[in-house]
Amino acid sequence: MAGAAKRRPGVYYHGVEEDLDDKKKRVDLWLCSPLILDATTFDRRGESYGRLLRFRDVRGRWHEWNCPMYLLRGSCEELRGELLGLGLEIDHKARGRLPNYLMHRAPKREVIAALSLGWHDDTFVFPDEAIGPTEIRYQSESATIADFDQRGTLAEWRDSVSVLASDNTVMTLAISASFAGPLLARVHMESCGLHFHGDSSGGKTTAVQAAVSVWGSRDMLRTWRGTNNGLEAAAAESTDTMLSLDEINEANGKEIGAIVYALANGRGKSRATRSGGARRIARWRTVVLSTGEKTLEARMAEDGARHHAGQDVRLLNVPTDGRRYGTFDSIHGRDSARAFADEIKTSSGRYYGTAGRAFVRYLVANIAEDFGAMVKTLTDRMPATEGQEARVARQFALIGTAGELATTAGITGWVPGAATKSAMDAFVIWRDARGKGNVETTKILSAVRDFIERYGDLRFTDSSYPDARPLRGDRAGYTRVIDGRVVYMLTPGGLGEAIKGFDRARALDALDAAGWLLYTSKGTKGERRTQSKIGGRNVGLYSIQLPDDENVDVERKEAA
Repeated sequence: MAGAAKRRPGVYYHGVEEDLDDKKKRVDLWLCSPLILDATTFDRRGESYGRLLRFRDVRGRWHEWNCPMYLLRGSCEELRGELLGLGLEIDHKARGRLPNYLMHRAPKREVIAALSLGWHDDTFVFPDEAIGPTEIRYQSESATIADFDQRGTLAEWRDSVSVLASDNTVMTLAISASFAGPLLARVHMESCGLHFHGDSSGGKTTAVQAAVSVWGSRDMLRTWRGTNNGLEAAAAESTDTMLSLDEINEANGKEIGAIVYALANGRGKSRATRSGGARRIARWRTVVLSTGEKTLEARMAEDGARHHAGQDVRLLNVPTDGRRYGTFDSIHGRDSARAFADEIKTSSGRYYGTAGRAFVRYLVANIAEDFGAMVKTLTDRMPATEGQEARVARQFALIGTAGELATTAGITGWVPGAATKSAMDAFVIWRDARGKGNVETTKILSAVRDFIERYGDLRFTDSSYPDARPLRGDRAGYTRVIDGRVVYMLTPGGLGEAIKGFDRARALDALDAAGWLLYTSKGTKGERRTQSKIGGRNVGLYSIQLPDDENVDVERKEAA
């Protein structure tokens, strides 16, 4: 209408209200800057309803937020706080009418709500977009984008960060591992993890920072210092991408083992709601990159925690020392390793977040490819032998395959085969550092040997003198010389102490396979005890004879 005043853009309330004189008048109230109800959202089970909101901030930029409906309960202060935080202008006096606007009519358009990030069938969900054929949006209490932000172009990241990883085994491995996250679901693997350990100034954190830049800013580089609940939340936010944990020395050594198992198993703890019902269990599937000066076992031992072989094959120790320039094999003509590391740090803090999304788009475009067959082909090339090594070989093959696919997609700038070589070299380094064979068997034998060496003279007595008392503590067993060699006959309690932390049947199998366990036949429950006459009575004992080079001085035992 000519001469009419221009209205401020935004959402208005139009209605009729009574004034103080009980006279009705028309009311036109400005509630907030432009805010559009774009769609009704709900998950695949027809639950977790929300509103897909589009709104404009004070600078004129548009934002999108899949807001959970439960934020509309009560006074809605939390909801308004999220919108204000992203620049939506709200009239303070009319703020109570905003929930009415959001609730007055459900939009006809319907969109699937994703309650977790990562793959949902063939579509990959980020906090701010979904890549794939399904119309789906991430639903979150927070309107702000958690991690996964982008800066610079893919070409700038490739030329300033990724290309510098060429001819550097550790950096190539770390960046390839970062690309491996989206492949986990496509090849039916649940987890994969690397722990880079070495000198404090060697450059391992620099390599992980380069890997983090695949997906987002330096804020995605977390530390081991934190609660289990906090790490669960971080893992859930890292589904199908990567979780980076810097400096294992900051963690409680007694909690590391449980954290490693939890991250690998991909499930959080069961928790109850206020009403006593069960909350949804947090789930994740991610690649973990960790750093520290020490191995997992060494850090756990510092705090008196027992390390188990299963932890070694869930978070793989990769030493970074001993290369030409600390962690680096090549510094590409820079003046020093420090200058090279500083350049990577600067560049990875300047360009980030574009490579991961480009890789996801490549996978979506080639979703029909048999990525599992590619991983198997590389696994078969690994010089692995038995079960644990084969499991680890598949993890390194996954990492190598991811790096090669990213190279094929034009993302890394590496020559074909570079990622494969780094993965195969790293597997050999891991295997040599760990030692061949089954680690748990080795640990069981080591635990039994250490127990006998520590208490052989103190808590064992000669079976010929059954009334003799141990020199210290409770009796762990007896000794007997057979064919000039000492046999240690452990009581059930003594064996339990010696193999504390290991399954008894598994420990007996290891001792039996090593030829340390003497018995005539297995019992009905698989027990391998020998019936020995001690002080006139038959006693069931576990008879262990160490190899020749580990037996104690027989003459000293015979003279005892």
